Amino acid sequence: MPDEIRRQLTFEYAEVWEEWTASCIPATCPDHVRRLANTFPLTSGSNCLAATLFAVTGAEWMATQWVHPGTFLQTLGQAGYIRIESETTEREDVLTFIDEAGRVQHATYCIGAGLFFNKNGQTLFNPWKLIQQHELFEAWGDYTCQTYRRP
Repeated sequence: MPDEIRRQLTFEYAEVWEEWTASCIPATCPDHVRRLANTFPLTSGSNCLAATLFAVTGAEWMATQWVHPGTFLQTLGQAGYIRIESETTEREDVLTFIDEAGRVQHATYCIGAGLFFNKNGQTLFNPWKLIQQHELFEAWGDYTCQTYRRP
């Protein structure tokens, strides 16, 4: 198959997985997040929990991992985050979305001004991208949202 046809098929397949719209990267975005924001991973496997821990810790290797919810919550605690009750979101907050059984189904990191560093899914077709808060809640609003913050 010619390279151009393979390239086109790959793009069309990737668009089935996720919408490619993303928010622009503001000047206030942390440098380590900026390096991955609005890009695709090279391999499948990394999940939203890994992306969030990468944003929290700055450990680039973490962004490429698959992280278990228990490991996620433990690492978040080790980074100094505690669960709070808040109706507003601040820069560096972590939002988790919890199912009825109390399991973390999604997590994301606030870079400020209503923007979140986010990854939906575990494939290489799911980019790390910046999304608006309303997009986040459109996708995950059926779950209970919990906020974590460094005191």
